Amino acid sequence: MSEKLILVLASSSPRRSELLKANGLDFIVRPVQIDEDSLNNIFDSRSPFESAREVVRRTAIAKAELSLRNENEVVLAADTLVVSEDGKLLGQPRDRNESRKMIEMLSGKVHFVHTGLAMFFHEIKLSEIASASVEFKKLSSEDISEYVDTGEGDDKAGAYAYQGFGRKLIKSVKGDSQTVIGLPIRIVMKMLNEIEDKMKPC
Repeated sequence: MSEKLILVLASSSPRRSELLKANGLDFIVRPVQIDEDSLNNIFDSRSPFESAREVVRRTAIAKAELSLRNENEVVLAADTLVVSEDGKLLGQPRDRNESRKMIEMLSGKVHFVHTGLAMFFHEIKLSEIASASVEFKKLSSEDISEYVDTGEGDDKAGAYAYQGFGRKLIKSVKGDSQTVIGLPIRIVMKMLNEIEDKMKPC
């Protein structure tokens, strides 16, 4: 990315910061809060897959819009949702009791993870969606209690973290594992390259 531009990550997620750092990107963190519960109302008559994808795209765009401040900033925002096999949207759990219910719901089944990304620079507004499917192992009550008690999933969509102890819950993943973590770097780099291309003089 051009030295004159500043990449702003509109997220307090340590895992997203770690992914950017691991790929040699310099950035500043500017978390933004948004009432994501209100956006779940768009879960309408379309298929659960389509509706969840629209939720994460709209949420990422809203976060980017709220975080954009200075003309030399490229703002990157992301949002991740988990969708159960029967189409239930699973965001971050409110408490450990809800965490347990989410893990019980996912146990032994396939669910979907959707991550929406938005990148804004001046009038350039890009958005993308990445999806992956995850199959959980069949978990015992003890397995679930042990994981929930770690607290690892307290602030994670679906109440688990792929990159931590939560990986032991997973049987298989189809798609990019970074989508499950919450920031597919291949899409981030694609968006940065697109912005730089549009900045080049004709």
